[in-house]
Amino acid sequence: MIPNVRALALAVLAPLMAQAEDAVMFSAFDGSNWALYSVVPGETPVLQLAGETRGADVRAGRIIFADPAGRVHLQQIGAGAATVVPGLPLPCAQPTLSPDGASAVVACFRFANRQDDGAFFHIDLEDLSVSPLYDGPGLQKSPIYSPDGSQIAFVSGFRLSAERVIEHIWVMAADGSGARPIADGSDENIDPTWINDSTLVYSSDAESQAVRLWQHDLQEDTARPITNGPADMEGAAHPDGKVAYIGQTVDGFSLFLTDPANPTLPKRIAVTETDGLIAAHDPVWTKELVADE
Repeated sequence: MIPNVRALALAVLAPLMAQAEDAVMFSAFDGSNWALYSVVPGETPVLQLAGETRGADVRAGRIIFADPAGRVHLQQIGAGAATVVPGLPLPCAQPTLSPDGASAVVACFRFANRQDDGAFFHIDLEDLSVSPLYDGPGLQKSPIYSPDGSQIAFVSGFRLSAERVIEHIWVMAADGSGARPIADGSDENIDPTWINDSTLVYSSDAESQAVRLWQHDLQEDTARPITNGPADMEGAAHPDGKVAYIGQTVDGFSLFLTDPANPTLPKRIAVTETDGLIAAHDPVWTKELVADE
């Protein structure tokens, strides 16, 4: 059942406006529903957005998210209910905001499984106008702006067999031009995030049966692992270089924190089972939840 959008807006408003510390926002499943939570490292996760939602981005006082039907919602924090973005082909997912909060990019898919074919659309957040941005061969997903807003990293993939989709990391200019692979070969590479304008972190099974986080220097075109697996994915980089990510443990999947500059043992910052949560996905840092404070 699709939740009432106004109820979602009211549910998210008070906690988000009260958030003053750096926190990680993530989607989690409690056994019945997906919802949006945030956690300050070392504290207990707090419910931010109740209802069936997967993934969100927050920047410059705006929150954008997709619902299970693939509709994209935009809300100005502290200014009423969310608005459905019109004119997008459904289903869509994984909306990402530009650093200045003026625009967004979203992946929209031609098939309901969201695994075989997709393209990117640009949304002007002032008038909610929509325009095609990039449509390469096969699957396009997981767009994310670089910190300066000039580039977008994303995943491009194709179906190798009925059981397997090969996915690689690509980078393009923010206007959709100059798309190029930066991590391909035979390895599977997903979940890009930017540490700075020339450094990416992504999940990869390169050189190992385990899925680990890798750091890739775009200027030097070199990459190195920064976690040890066995299943580390969906990284979210903080402006100071720390990376929050979803990692597998004997207990299931938990939220961890690591520092690529000092890769000691990662710190577990949310144990989903302990907090009554079964699974977690799509972490993002919420440093700019309270705009201009």
